[in-house]
Amino acid sequence: MIKSTRQYNDTKKLLTKYSKLLNDSLPVDDDDLENELYVNSLKTIIRDLENQLKEYEILETGNIQILSCTKLEDLPVNLIKARIASGVSQKKLADQLGISPQQVQRNETNDNQQLSAKKLQGISDALGLEIEISKIVFLKNQPSFLAPDELGEANIQETSRIIAENRSILF
Repeated sequence: MIKSTRQYNDTKKLLTKYSKLLNDSLPVDDDDLENELYVNSLKTIIRDLENQLKEYEILETGNIQILSCTKLEDLPVNLIKARIASGVSQKKLADQLGISPQQVQRNETNDNQQLSAKKLQGISDALGLEIEISKIVFLKNQPSFLAPDELGEANIQETSRIIAENRSILF
């Protein structure tokens, strides 16, 4: 993910370099597996760089109002996206947080993953964000089902055995 104008410009240069390598590569010959792998690798790298550039350009326009975050582990990187979409530089964020720009850069190099919830909240506050948690789902090791009262434990065990034996609920 591109996190600054400098990285954006560096990525554009890399894209130009890899595009030139692809254009200069020999045509793919069906019998030349090594060249085919090389060309496919270049195409994959180019596609990835183009996607990163496109994502940064979309964020930088500031036209994004809502970022979807379905997992708590995605929150730190979404704060970086929100910073970019808000037009806030790493330096400006650092000033608002009272830390050095280098610290913001180090944090973002690791996608803010090492930051505590309190520090993530500080970033959110500095950017003027409102974060909504839509739901918390409790996961258990074993699903539990309510069985009808007339269904006894012996019937449940027998049905479970048949399902396991047939590896199907259709029998």
